[in-house]
Amino acid sequence: MHHGTDPPLKFGGYCVGISKTLDADQRIGCYAPIIMKQFSVVFFLASAVALAQTPRQNILISPEVQADRRVTFRVHAPKALEVGLFGDWMAPGTLRNMARDDQGVWSVTTSPLEPGIAIYTISVDGITVPDPVNPRLKVRARTSASLVDVPSNPPELWQPRDVPHGTIEINWEKSKVIGDTRAHYV
Repeated sequence: MHHGTDPPLKFGGYCVGISKTLDADQRIGCYAPIIMKQFSVVFFLASAVALAQTPRQNILISPEVQADRRVTFRVHAPKALEVGLFGDWMAPGTLRNMARDDQGVWSVTTSPLEPGIAIYTISVDGITVPDPVNPRLKVRARTSASLVDVPSNPPELWQPRDVPHGTIEINWEKSKVIGDTRAHYV
């Protein structure tokens, strides 16, 4: 029980032993952790909504594969002095310089590449990095590289195709041999 002017005992963010003799400051101190948690959640949700509503302009696309199998690589590096491209289709140690536009985007377009998956990295002022906007990565022992899929005609087995697709049905059946229920995908 709370007696006199002693502050209430806080336990796990809640007040224990509260009586009606608490003054306003003690009540606020008691519920402050709860109020702060609620405020934090509201602030987080409001921030998420604001960010979701912010239009993204000038979305950088890299790599961009054209119909003739030429590939354009882009990287936003406005303060860089020199940006280049290394690719496994190039002679070892070869660096292809990229050109900078007035927005600080460096780009280069290759000649038509052979169909398949190509590995490449970007050199920014002598530091080799994977393409920062390409989520397809190959993790290696000392460095990582980016991957680009140059389509072939007809498509390779791993490439998407416009073919009819059916439905998958899951049938559950009790096995008489092991006495367990198993799923069969048909």
